[in-house]
Amino acid sequence: MKAIHLVPDEILVQFFLVLREACWQDSDPDLGPVRLTTVPVPILIGGVCKRWRVLAASTPLLWTEIYMDMNLPSTFGNTLHLFRLFASRSETSSLDIVLDFKQETYRGDKSRSASKEQLELLQSLVDALAASVERWKSLHISYAPSFLSMMEQALARRHPWSMQRLGKLVLTRPAAPGWAGIAQTGTPTSISIFLSAPNLRRVDLGESPWRQDLRIPWQQVEQLDSFYTLDDRDLILLLQQSPNLVRLDDLLVVRSPTVIPQRVPIPIYYPLRSLSVRLSGNCTPFLQDVVLPNLHDLRVAYFSAPQQWEVAISFMSASPALRRLVLDIQHYVQISYEDTRSILHALPHLEELELSHCKTSQQLCSNELFADLTLAPPAGCDTFALLPNLRILSLVGALAMDSVIFTAMIRSRSSGVAPGISALQSLHMYLLKNRASLTLDDLAEVRAIMGPRAYIRLITRMPARSPTFPDLL
Repeated sequence: MKAIHLVPDEILVQFFLVLREACWQDSDPDLGPVRLTTVPVPILIGGVCKRWRVLAASTPLLWTEIYMDMNLPSTFGNTLHLFRLFASRSETSSLDIVLDFKQETYRGDKSRSASKEQLELLQSLVDALAASVERWKSLHISYAPSFLSMMEQALARRHPWSMQRLGKLVLTRPAAPGWAGIAQTGTPTSISIFLSAPNLRRVDLGESPWRQDLRIPWQQVEQLDSFYTLDDRDLILLLQQSPNLVRLDDLLVVRSPTVIPQRVPIPIYYPLRSLSVRLSGNCTPFLQDVVLPNLHDLRVAYFSAPQQWEVAISFMSASPALRRLVLDIQHYVQISYEDTRSILHALPHLEELELSHCKTSQQLCSNELFADLTLAPPAGCDTFALLPNLRILSLVGALAMDSVIFTAMIRSRSSGVAPGISALQSLHMYLLKNRASLTLDDLAEVRAIMGPRAYIRLITRMPARSPTFPDLL
């Protein structure tokens, strides 16, 4: 403890800021972010000693991330006090605000009702939030439109105002219904407060069913983190309204409109550079109508097989700039070796590839495919090599290919390749525990060949998103 007293204040402040960021971390590729403490970090730090408490209280940047857990009406008073404390001590710094209505039932709250006094506290919190609107940098609210209506009314009472600093907006809905008194009694006609956010560039609307009644300045949005759509008409409308959209993460297309006999597809070109999409049902119209010539990063997850893989292959091959592909075959979807090879053959400039499947019966990672990926000797002289520019290979799931064939492929691509053929720079393997899957011992020679360039580990369940490429390009 004596040594810590010798650390200068400015070094301690940097340590405090790092600690705050470390309280959210990805502990495992199977999981999402994990919150390591429920106590706000500056308050946790202030409990250590008087010097730390004084230093924390005088460091505005420590108080800019405000997480408010609104799981019970009885917490409204404490939440209001917490927000006022953080808003005051952060001074004029920009704020990252999370307002989470989990709405779980605990002892002490026998019903989902809020008293008159509690609703008054909630209104005071809304007013306090409205008073800080010019400082919002990011806003995450997991609640119904009725709460946003309260916010809109509070802002109307303090006109003029602006969301000049707001760059990121996340609006989701909780699983449970609202508390009595602030329940979602109906969708408001229109919520337009976010039109006053000239620097809003990133939006996440999740499964919000009321997004059509939420006015967003789509013309300036560059990244949409999730968009749950029933058919491709919603998507096309969104793309038409968003000329600057370059990243679309976690798009869900669950069905397309009924296919009209003798329908002639009309391709529409969009400037998207990164797309993560999950397809379920007949999505042929989506694959035929949307053309993305500037696409660099594509992640496709299939919940059900397309009627024709040829359509999916045509969709991918229409993106000549594609450099990264994550292909995730889920549930009972089957894909043949021939179709997998056709996909890769259509993408000769691909540099980063991830193949993911959860069942050994699925043929995505077949012996035939890895035999085709093996460069003919002498290394690098195979002018017909599949994926000649491959630099990063990631394999996830129930991997049961022949270890000898796979090792030969890795050896042929590991070093000594000729000009025009890229050497494999890194290999990532996430082996789903399964009786038929490869073991770490089966891959001992692969690890010896790749050395520190190989990252191989066992997992107990399929990850929610790509463990090798968690972020879009």
